[in-house]
Amino acid sequence: MAFIPPYGVTYSALAECAEKLGIDCHTLTPQELVDENVFTAARFPVAIYTGVENYYRTVQQPGDGEQALLRYLHEGGMLQVAGVCHPFTYPIDVQADGTEKQIPDWILFNKQFELFLLGPGEKTGDAIGFETPPEGVTLTMNLNPSQPVLWDFPQTLPFPTQGDRRYRPQTAEGIAPGDQFMPFLTTKGSDGRDYGPAAALIQHNCAAFKGAQVL
Repeated sequence: MAFIPPYGVTYSALAECAEKLGIDCHTLTPQELVDENVFTAARFPVAIYTGVENYYRTVQQPGDGEQALLRYLHEGGMLQVAGVCHPFTYPIDVQADGTEKQIPDWILFNKQFELFLLGPGEKTGDAIGFETPPEGVTLTMNLNPSQPVLWDFPQTLPFPTQGDRRYRPQTAEGIAPGDQFMPFLTTKGSDGRDYGPAAALIQHNCAAFKGAQVL
């Protein structure tokens, strides 16, 4: 298992959990991320992203960070997205002098591997993304029946009452024919509204990423 850069607020807890479980894991440097002899699905069947909306677009050559992730998924790897808010939005470009420049433009690289998220106010059916929960509504996160991901997990959880409460539900709109979109945690409100999948597994069967998974 590999942690890919950049590393965010969830990195320490997940790394500690992996250590306690005895899982062999490696924290990749940006240079290792773009090295096709290092970052491979054969060597690291699972890669975990913990960044806070940003990602490495360019490390040594223009676009080599993006190509590294796409190559990894093309090889059939599993990308676990444990970042905050809207992952893979803002690119980081390493400059010739080694400094890093974060680009403020919304690139939304996540769409290239079918991780489609609803931003603030964006809707699909009842599902909607928001910055703060709707006033006067109690939100509950519900484990979906027959989901294939979590075996020992509460059936319901209250929506967080503190910390970063931005919500970016996943959507199946845009998923390639033949790929499977399997929500396993859904947020529902006391107003009867289904606020959309808080987490889902994407099983790729398309030619570009056949066998790959994005969680």
